[in-house]
Amino acid sequence: MSKSYSYRSIHTTIKCRCGVPVAILRSWTEDNPERRFLRCKFSNPDFSRKYGYFSWYDEVQVEWQKNTINQLMLEKKILQCELTMTKSEVAHLQEQNNKLKEANLLIRQIKPCEDENMDVVNHGTNRNSCKTTFAIVVVCLLVLFF
Repeated sequence: MSKSYSYRSIHTTIKCRCGVPVAILRSWTEDNPERRFLRCKFSNPDFSRKYGYFSWYDEVQVEWQKNTINQLMLEKKILQCELTMTKSEVAHLQEQNNKLKEANLLIRQIKPCEDENMDVVNHGTNRNSCKTTFAIVVVCLLVLFF
């Protein structure tokens, strides 16, 4: 469960009944987005509060403020998701680019065989060597892309 508030390093002169200065926190709930409040740092909303000092620091927000802040927070989350997806897509494209570079190197190894084939026709040598190299390159390409 994520926290619905965040700490701020502002200290106040107000103290809890336990004697510790209260902390200014910021609410991130849908009902009170970004609304600041005071609370004893030893209070825990998930358990029974022994001291439990709590007071709103900011005034009550009107409905349009809540809606605007909530809409902006939603848009921020959407943009963060889009950024994550874009980064993932870039990483995938970089991986594909690397595979294409490897394939290009393998294809360049075939080129000398094509030149040799011209001599092979005339002399009848190295034909099996070029066929073997070509077969290896094709297998490597298949492995790279599938």
